[in-house]
Amino acid sequence: MITRKEFEFIKQKYGLHASWAVWGEQGLRAKDNMGDLSIFDDPKTLEILNPNIVLVGLNFSVSGAVNRPFENFHGKGGGAYKIRYALYKTKFWGAYMTDIVKSYVELEASKVISHLNKNPEFLKENIKSFKDELN
Repeated sequence: MITRKEFEFIKQKYGLHASWAVWGEQGLRAKDNMGDLSIFDDPKTLEILNPNIVLVGLNFSVSGAVNRPFENFHGKGGGAYKIRYALYKTKFWGAYMTDIVKSYVELEASKVISHLNKNPEFLKENIKSFKDELN
């Protein structure tokens, strides 16, 4: 569980890049309610959130699509609905979700790895930022 104060801090500082592994009910189609962020307005959601479990992606990959806190991993498009399906009713439901690299938007992981290999200082900066976020 997380306190309201901790939740609001994370929302302000990391909300446009990170999120939580909780979603609205699926509905008739697999992608139904993926973009419903009202779950984060429900005080009961705090009881579900678990900052002790962190799911980590390589890089931020939704350029221009995240405008509201915790929208990452919750958009109507993309494959995040598969994450919801995989985590539902598991101990990972409610986990914190983030990416190591936030300032290099790219869909293809191989291009991200290539960029990181060519820019070791950029990699070090992102690892430091990631460690700060986890703290």
